[in-house]
Amino acid sequence: MVEHGAHVRRHMLDVTCLGASPLGIDRRTICRAASRRRHRRRRGAKLLGGALPAAGGALVLGGTRYLLTEPKVRHALLMGLGLIVLANTRTYEGFLVGVCAVLTLLTGFIRKRDLETSVLAEKIVLPLVLICTAAGVWMGYYNFGVTGNIFRMPYQVHEAAYGVAPLFVWQEPSPMPDYRHAAIRKFHTQYELAIYQSKHSLMGFIRVNLDAFLMYFYLAGNLFAISWIVNFRALICWTLRDPWA
Repeated sequence: MVEHGAHVRRHMLDVTCLGASPLGIDRRTICRAASRRRHRRRRGAKLLGGALPAAGGALVLGGTRYLLTEPKVRHALLMGLGLIVLANTRTYEGFLVGVCAVLTLLTGFIRKRDLETSVLAEKIVLPLVLICTAAGVWMGYYNFGVTGNIFRMPYQVHEAAYGVAPLFVWQEPSPMPDYRHAAIRKFHTQYELAIYQSKHSLMGFIRVNLDAFLMYFYLAGNLFAISWIVNFRALICWTLRDPWA
């Protein structure tokens, strides 16, 4: 699956530069979007795809915890950095994580009646607003340079031109465009569309999401296993010495 996806991305720039989009979008816009997206995907593939979103989520959740226990500017900046990473790597999932983090902060600050308003504004609100605003301006400039619209991401241009399966199960599939390469046609009409169709049954929905959960559990298990192997001797000594172990 990963190898096939890399094959599709490798040919994306060539295909999009051949002519006008089947949806009437300017081919130069799609060409720039595909070029930028291809470059970003190459860098992301070196980090196994999910490393950046995982780091962003860790920064958001860790920053939320530290802001509740010890409000400091650096904790707010780290949380803002995590929100920026999620906004550029996992837009929808990052939005949900950000909303949950903000609601958690609001609930915690309401319960802490001894927290001064000036401390809340100077050490939490202001750093978050500054770093998120700066990142939003940069993202708008980047989107404008690629798609001509500050609110339209290169990924949206690609999906509008070649995507068939929608992002959510309650949406209808898009009309099949005129693909110019067999690999891209196979990826969008067979791989992605098959996953979308399988989610419309209860057992298919459970199976697809269970497979994704087991895959991430397997990867996370390997990650934690590395730390166990490296610290195995220290853990054994601690187990034999400490009665709590």
